[in-house]
Amino acid sequence: MAFKAFVLPVLLYQSECAVMTPAHISAMSTFANRCYRTMTGTTWGEQWSQRITKQQLASKAHMRTCASYLKERALSWLGHLARMPPGRLPRIALFAVMEDGERGRGQPPTTARRRMHGLLTGLPQDLTDAKEPELQTRLATKGWISLTDDREAWR
Repeated sequence: MAFKAFVLPVLLYQSECAVMTPAHISAMSTFANRCYRTMTGTTWGEQWSQRITKQQLASKAHMRTCASYLKERALSWLGHLARMPPGRLPRIALFAVMEDGERGRGQPPTTARRRMHGLLTGLPQDLTDAKEPELQTRLATKGWISLTDDREAWR
């Protein structure tokens, strides 16, 4: 409970709206896994020799993987953006498109828009894994923005 109350909020601070590169996600996951090993009394060598996965280690600590917390926070923030009025700057910045649709050479490898696109692309699979056929149907027929209007369903 102390980890969820004190460490996790500091670890995930501003992660929902920041541009998270794979290196950032890996570093955060590494730290969280080290904490999970400490909480469960498992050494790195034991985890390696017994082939304990990150998911198994996290569930042994009664937690989820760091990546799932990152995804949850980013999707929550995306829901807030979708419910904002169209004139608000954060919404304009996320949904803005270049006039010709393409950015020139030298573009950043990871942007907030690409990260959100990746999360939304994986959303149907997440709903399948969570066994939510009703939400999966609503997502396919009405789109993700209409799904964010129902806050409980979006959670």
